[in-house]
Amino acid sequence: MLAQRIERPQPFRRRTPDEHPLRLLAVYTNVAKHRAPAVAVTGSAPCTPLVLSVPFPGGMSVPASSLCAMTSAMPKRPVSELPGDPARLHLHYGHGHPAVPYDYEDTLEPWHVTVTYGMAGDEEWEDEGEDGGGQAPVAGSKIGRLILWRLRDYTGDNRWEAVDAESGDLEVIVSAVLGRSGRTGYSAAFEKAVTHPVGDLLLLDRVSLDKEWRGFGLGPALAAEAVRRLSGGCCAVAVFPGMGEYPEDREQVTETYRLQAKKKIAALWESIGFQPFRRGVWLLDTALRRPEELMQARRAELRALGTAFQRPPSA
Repeated sequence: MLAQRIERPQPFRRRTPDEHPLRLLAVYTNVAKHRAPAVAVTGSAPCTPLVLSVPFPGGMSVPASSLCAMTSAMPKRPVSELPGDPARLHLHYGHGHPAVPYDYEDTLEPWHVTVTYGMAGDEEWEDEGEDGGGQAPVAGSKIGRLILWRLRDYTGDNRWEAVDAESGDLEVIVSAVLGRSGRTGYSAAFEKAVTHPVGDLLLLDRVSLDKEWRGFGLGPALAAEAVRRLSGGCCAVAVFPGMGEYPEDREQVTETYRLQAKKKIAALWESIGFQPFRRGVWLLDTALRRPEELMQARRAELRALGTAFQRPPSA
């Protein structure tokens, strides 16, 4: 195992483009060549956006037809439909626990991330409603949330039991990555898929936005930022793509509808560095450079979206 780890970084051992040091240049070159200008990001026909979440069983691997398609999460709705400037969004992180943990609280940590439009008391943006041609949201108003869980290693608890006691949805993820006993470490498949399969595991449970904010590519960008700040010391991040919302007419939810929904959601996760693992679970390897590169690409798209929103209609 040690010999394999030593061999992997050598240049002549690189087997995929992901491992090449010039990949960052390739990512930005492709984004620049193939992405439409920000002012032209208006989409075509409006589509029904989805909430990204875990609870629906299943999953689907979606091969990328090109690097651009794999690394892009472009908006589906016109910039003019944005309720406010996306550059003003703030993420607030929260986690509470008793001084003396009980049950499995030392093994499974919940992290709640609240997304607000600006911060209460902001004065810099008071005239935004006039400049943007509409009524901007109230500063500090909540527009979305994310839920993540940190599954700690080496606490003495059975990690599978800790997760199963909390949620059957999370158990689906953990069953795919842990060894059979739940105590002895990760599964052989996980150790093969992750560069350094030692340490904690971050579980991305839910990403949801208010309806008026969906369809602009904000979900993946916000998830990437949260993962960046909460994945320190974690060997990987795991998610189980699924439908979190359904149309009012449930008869529309055919098998074809579900497959298309899973396809769209999987593409969003892929745009921030997740790759299909097994049993519908997707993994983000925190030791790779690619997730960082994709996060920077999502940031660039978010900045472009904010610039397009701030541009006067006549421009």
